[in-house]
Amino acid sequence: MKNIEACPACDCPDSRRLVQVVTEHVSPADDLVYLHCGRCGLVYSHRQFEDSAELDECYAAPYQEAARAEFLKVTAHKTGIHRYRKAWLDATLRRLAWSPRHKRALEIGSKDGSFLKLIRDDGWEAVGMDPNATYGRLAKEVYGVEIRSGYFEQGTFPPATFDLVSSFHVIEHIQDPNPVLTAVRDVLTPGGLLYLETPNLHCLQRRQLATGHVVLYSLATLAQVLEHNGFEVVAVSENGPGGLLTFDQVAVLARATGRPAGEWRLGESFEEAKACLERALQSNFPSPEGLSFRNRMFHLVQRLFGDERALALKSVYLGVHARRRGQQMEKAAGGPAMDLNRLPDPVRQQFLQGFLQEGHLRELQRLPDEWVQLKVLARIKVFRLSHDQTKALVDAELSRAQEGAFP
Repeated sequence: MKNIEACPACDCPDSRRLVQVVTEHVSPADDLVYLHCGRCGLVYSHRQFEDSAELDECYAAPYQEAARAEFLKVTAHKTGIHRYRKAWLDATLRRLAWSPRHKRALEIGSKDGSFLKLIRDDGWEAVGMDPNATYGRLAKEVYGVEIRSGYFEQGTFPPATFDLVSSFHVIEHIQDPNPVLTAVRDVLTPGGLLYLETPNLHCLQRRQLATGHVVLYSLATLAQVLEHNGFEVVAVSENGPGGLLTFDQVAVLARATGRPAGEWRLGESFEEAKACLERALQSNFPSPEGLSFRNRMFHLVQRLFGDERALALKSVYLGVHARRRGQQMEKAAGGPAMDLNRLPDPVRQQFLQGFLQEGHLRELQRLPDEWVQLKVLARIKVFRLSHDQTKALVDAELSRAQEGAFP
């Protein structure tokens, strides 16, 4: 491996050392060091792979001798997580009223192929890519899915081939995300969607500070990298959609627009990023900030009684909480307040969980289209917009709607 000289996202050479992670090594020079970019706030490793041979040694070689029994054990675990991911995707697409043009999907980093099977069974024409040829062969035997061996890059597939590209826990392994995301955008049909999941900087565990994790994203830095490569974030899940097993992840659904963003903005400050990594080094459990007590209780119910009862309990809780907050707002305003239970569910939940203020809520209500509401909601969360910034964004969206622009 070789030392990296600039930020892999914005190419800024201005970086500061965050933490040093002790690894199994011959000398301290082999330890892993994470840096913080002074321009965009990205957290990245000080070393990168020099060539494809090193990549293969890290990602492909360990699985070449995988036995069928090991594969079945891995895929049983992965299938459970993928069901949650698929459920979140389905619910989000329904809220966005999005329909694919051809219902063709690509998964980058398919591993065992269990997600490909789930979407294929839902009527998608699906193909995967993964450097692990052994798992690809076993996935075809067990599930009958197609996984091409190799790394995804520009020219792997013709332009505008897929309506959906998914990739779970791959982008943190990619030392230069820009060309890969550009290639993803090119293979998507106009308005196509990219579904990503990666460890959340704010909820990291010690095991996630590893040599292969060359970039560590927060919601803010991930969204910014996507926007600079011609994507627009339309939905986010800060604790991951994968149920109890992925609550320390961040998931993003982004629409291909082909309009790269302008100036880079600072995501997390150096102090914020350093605090996240120091918490991760102290414990192998998620930080308290990453999972509220309320969510812990719902996950406990989920574990004991199953998904259906946990979701029913959460729905009841949110309904009661919404009525109570509505009454409090009405009393404070001295007159009728908004009916929170008539808001889109993601907007209502973010308000009840304290991520949105009443001013944000009233601005979102000005938008007649739920798709645009969810898009603006994602930007409020990602970039921590103030009320005035939200108002300006809503005004811009309303102007675009009057001009007949696609939301």
